[in-house]
Amino acid sequence: MDLRVKSILPKPPVKQESPSMQNKRRSDAGPPSGDYNKRQRSVPDSTRHFSVDSDGAHDSPEGSRPAATGHRPVTSCTFCRQHKIKCNASERFPGACSRCEKMNLKCEIDPQFRPKKGSQIQTLKSDVNDLKAKMEVLARNEKLLVEALSHSQLPGYQSQSQFLPASTDSPGLFPEINDINDSVPNTLLPISSASLEPQPGPTDTASYKEPEYPVLSEFRLGDVVLSAEKASALHGIFVERRLPYLPIMSTSSANTLYHQSQLLFWTVMLTAALSEPEPQMYMSLASLIKQLAIETCWIRTPRSTHVVQALLILSTWPLPNEKVLDDCSYRFIGLAKNLALQLGLHRGGKFIQEFSRTQVSLGPDADTWRTRSWLAIFFCEQFWSSVLGLPPSINTTDYLVEHARVDHTLPKHFRCLMSLSIFQCKLVNVMGISVTRPDGLMEPSNRAASLNILERELDRLRFKLEIDDGSPVEVYFLYVKLMICCFAFLPGTPIEDQVRYVSSAYLAATRIITITSQMLRNDTHLVELPIYIRQAITYSVFLLFKLHLSRYLMDRYADSARQSIVTVHRLLRNTLSSWKHLQNDISRTAKVLENLNIVLYTCPEVFLPDSIDTGGGIISRMRSHLTASLFYDLIWCVHEARRRTQEKSSSRPQKPAIDDSVFEQRNCRRPVPLPFYNQITKDDFKTITTTTPNGTTVTTLVPTDHAMNQARVNATDAKRPLEINGITLAMLEATGSTREPAANPDMGIDLGPEPGASGVSSAAPAASPGLGASGVSGVSAGPGASAVPSPFLPYNPTSEVADQMDNFFQQQSHGWLNDYRDDDFLGWIDENMVQE
Repeated sequence: MDLRVKSILPKPPVKQESPSMQNKRRSDAGPPSGDYNKRQRSVPDSTRHFSVDSDGAHDSPEGSRPAATGHRPVTSCTFCRQHKIKCNASERFPGACSRCEKMNLKCEIDPQFRPKKGSQIQTLKSDVNDLKAKMEVLARNEKLLVEALSHSQLPGYQSQSQFLPASTDSPGLFPEINDINDSVPNTLLPISSASLEPQPGPTDTASYKEPEYPVLSEFRLGDVVLSAEKASALHGIFVERRLPYLPIMSTSSANTLYHQSQLLFWTVMLTAALSEPEPQMYMSLASLIKQLAIETCWIRTPRSTHVVQALLILSTWPLPNEKVLDDCSYRFIGLAKNLALQLGLHRGGKFIQEFSRTQVSLGPDADTWRTRSWLAIFFCEQFWSSVLGLPPSINTTDYLVEHARVDHTLPKHFRCLMSLSIFQCKLVNVMGISVTRPDGLMEPSNRAASLNILERELDRLRFKLEIDDGSPVEVYFLYVKLMICCFAFLPGTPIEDQVRYVSSAYLAATRIITITSQMLRNDTHLVELPIYIRQAITYSVFLLFKLHLSRYLMDRYADSARQSIVTVHRLLRNTLSSWKHLQNDISRTAKVLENLNIVLYTCPEVFLPDSIDTGGGIISRMRSHLTASLFYDLIWCVHEARRRTQEKSSSRPQKPAIDDSVFEQRNCRRPVPLPFYNQITKDDFKTITTTTPNGTTVTTLVPTDHAMNQARVNATDAKRPLEINGITLAMLEATGSTREPAANPDMGIDLGPEPGASGVSSAAPAASPGLGASGVSGVSAGPGASAVPSPFLPYNPTSEVADQMDNFFQQQSHGWLNDYRDDDFLGWIDENMVQE
């Protein structure tokens, strides 16, 4: 019954297979007549396969050929079968196929191998997962490995942290990226990957033992080689003269610093080289360090606070640059900020392990130096944003920045600088970040009230901080005060509101010049000062230049302002002759002043504001660069004067006559050029700096004995008047320089009447510029002036000196009048500076 029922039931439908699937199953199952058990018994026979290496060696467990299984023999290797490519393994047997031999793979013919769909992607995913798992295991065991190796004190382990030496005991020439100790290490080094080791706290600082490093006899970077003695001397100069301005690190020796961070070491050497009498080493290191910084920071993300510190130092003492756009300091600050955020410096040392397990050890006070590095980033960001006239990218404070106000563990001057930078950030946020105007400024009618509140707050802050007189902190305080004044001088501000800040700006600017002049008396070069002091000088002299041309500056201040401008120019230009070709912010400021002086001589009407459009304001044309609009406004004047002068020379080839009608219409006098000399050096001139009772700094040039002897020889041979570097002695005396009698070098020097006592007459000829405090008629050389031999006296102070001055200014203006681009201070020429 069961059998009959079973036979009646319909058979289940059989799934139709494609011919390819049938062939595949036929080849997989063997003979079609065999059942499942037979196929299972035939498997052991088919497992006997052979493989051939790329070198031709082969193996076979039971002979050279597998046992016959009744299907088409396999003639392709497993690699070619998987990738479905043509294979010649059978033709080249017993050697490997052409593809496996080319790719250096093991050529294997396996009849049991079954190609799988998507196996390549799956294999790659498996490999990636395996690598991730192995990396997690290594990272988890890193702490144990570092602790074990550090306790064992293996002698060979310490030597792994140095570079492959060029000689037996010196570092290599230029390190490869994998060897730079600021980058992520490939091996576990005590300095580069000991971040998981608990950092010693304040209580165990005495028990902290600095790692021992091999003592190197010389240090090499490119073609620059420093002996150990020279490196130690430069290291001492940096610690003594540079580090107090930016206390963000601690270093005990040059050798230790080199092993901790190569970029920081060479940055320290570069900055200390500013004190050298010759600039060769500094110039050689500058280009190499820029390349080293790029390779250290861009190719790999360094896990080192030392790199952040190096970038901060390079931003505080910038690398040589000719134009504003060539200065990479602002980019270094942005890079340092991004690295600091990734390293967790903005959270201090408490949460440092939440950001990275492979940070560089900074010693027993690691939290202190990480915190100070972040504070320095905030300070430099605010400063450089004000220099370039850009809104700061860090426009809010955080816990560490706010805590710096009351953190008395910080050095006093650094704590004061942080407080001033916090106020500076607030000032820009209030006055320069607006969503209601396209220029980003506050409404002109509301500026006076806000600036009045901010100025009172700044004065209270000075009283609270107890800023020392004559200190760098006072210079920066006055710089911030000048920023308040500049916001008031921007276009659109009512004139009555601008006038309130004119005297305040004058007093702050002259005070900055006086303080910095006193800093330079102790054999300190201007280039050695940090950029935030040098920028304060630059900003002061530019503002004084604007103010002395303004009708709102009181007459008793006008001559003093001119004297201060001349003093700054002489500070900028009177450097060592070997350093005079260095291009940086100092040379750029001097060049801008000289070009502005040429504008005073050739096209002074450019400085007259258009009363219809600008209301006669102090800053009349630029407004979108915040407080840096002052600098860009002056640059506009240089470009515009150059354009007008070229138009006049093309239409009238002869020398254009001086037209004072435009000044008479404005009821103002024609401005007189200033006695600037770009040929002065410390080798030829000594400077005597004196501060008058009203705070004006007067700098007097005194030719050296060597310069005078050389001038006599040249004058005798050429039968010409005495001159030094193209400047005649008569013109020097007529513009405020003095003569130093050989018989009495210690005599008193009469610097002329007090500023305001006698000014430059409005009728003074344009070709005879006077020196502010004294007129063109000259400055008394002191009681011993009558004893000076006759060759020192000018030949004709009334006519010939005026001609010499005229020729001198013509010669100075020769560059840009002849279509040279000496006035391209920004990195772009006046095709982008269209006339409004």
